Amino acid sequence: MSSGKETASFALGLVSVVIWVVAEIPQIITNYRAKSTDGLSATFLITWIIG
Repeated sequence: MSSGKETASFALGLVSVVIWVVAEIPQIITNYRAKSTDGLSATFLITWIIG
């Protein structure tokens, strides 16, 4: 059984991922229309993946 802290931590993490995905939608659309990934920062992606 999970504690309240674990549940809250999971919920906040999930909310964080959803907000990040929503915030990236304009960039994804721009890159798709331009047929380019020049707008993506490799440093940002690596930092995000590492956490």
